[in-house]
Amino acid sequence: MKLLVALLGVFTSAFLSCVEAQNTTSDFFGFHYEFVKPNSFTPLAVNVTQTPDGLHHHSIQETFGANNEIGLMAQSGFPVGEFDVIWVKDGSTWLQIYYNNYDDLFGLSIGWKAIGLGNTDMGDYIIPQNTGFFIQSKKDFEWYTAHGGYVRQESMVYEVTNGFNILNRGYPTPIRLNESGIERSEGFKKGDSSSGDIIWLYRSNWQQDGYYEQYYYTEGNFFLTEGWKKIGEGNVDAGGDTITNTFIIQTKGQGGTVILHPPKGLVKKQTQPINDIAVPKPNIYTYFLEDWGEPYFNIAWEADNSNINYAVDIWDVNVNGGEWWTVFNAMRGDTGDVLSTWAYILGFTNPRSGIGRVVATWVTPLQKP
Repeated sequence: MKLLVALLGVFTSAFLSCVEAQNTTSDFFGFHYEFVKPNSFTPLAVNVTQTPDGLHHHSIQETFGANNEIGLMAQSGFPVGEFDVIWVKDGSTWLQIYYNNYDDLFGLSIGWKAIGLGNTDMGDYIIPQNTGFFIQSKKDFEWYTAHGGYVRQESMVYEVTNGFNILNRGYPTPIRLNESGIERSEGFKKGDSSSGDIIWLYRSNWQQDGYYEQYYYTEGNFFLTEGWKKIGEGNVDAGGDTITNTFIIQTKGQGGTVILHPPKGLVKKQTQPINDIAVPKPNIYTYFLEDWGEPYFNIAWEADNSNINYAVDIWDVNVNGGEWWTVFNAMRGDTGDVLSTWAYILGFTNPRSGIGRVVATWVTPLQKP
């Protein structure tokens, strides 16, 4: 926990907040990064939103940069060489999107294109909501993608159809199968490894080949107790295994609505004082910065007045399945002063993500008339 606090640029001790103070909490914010394996297909998704309480729909240029700032291997000359491809499933069609970095004689301009669609600009194309995608990397080395923004606090709702459905998790934190609620969804079929719907989870670590694990939910029979099971591990309870950044539901039947719930700690709670005036809500904004080539996730907000203490809470998924930890190193500023904190994102190795919130508390509570 001290490591998390240091990474956020706050160098005092931290401890678990167990006291409900009269306070106001900002929108939740967070980031996540994922490895892209060389010469392979890597499933990815964006699990943050661009606005508070926003939806998970992003265009190609919002996801990868208008000018390919994320650094995909581009098509850069004639004859055509190897280049990275983003595979997006749109209905029953797979789009193969790439970045062209070369004005050629056949009218192909610089920008985001799709195989088979000529010079059509794909930069504004919206990746279908709540879905994931694949990157077919042609690079000979491993690299990563990083995304930051606001964190959803409502449940994720998917509409799945027969076959393979590639989905985003919706939150930049691992979620255990037995707290997800997926098995209670009307669009998810319980059964065994042959008859039930299968969840495919892609596991990967730095400089190790990625692989899939498969899970199903059984209501129990002569051989199995009720619960989540992993294919190949018999009756072992797999409910504690976590859903990854991107997951796939292999739907055996017609499908329908599947709902994934966030961890209970991500549901926003706000105490409302009876006799005191409520503390103004911190309005935070997020951004990435690089220093000597190293990526940092930053948040900032304006102080409302000098009578407010601001502290940063960190969601720690490794404690009791998830707990908020509060840094009681109160930050204060005069009206309009910009306060901020940061995290070196590559320091978060397990999980490769972080979630936080800013909590505002009166120094001296203001009384209602």
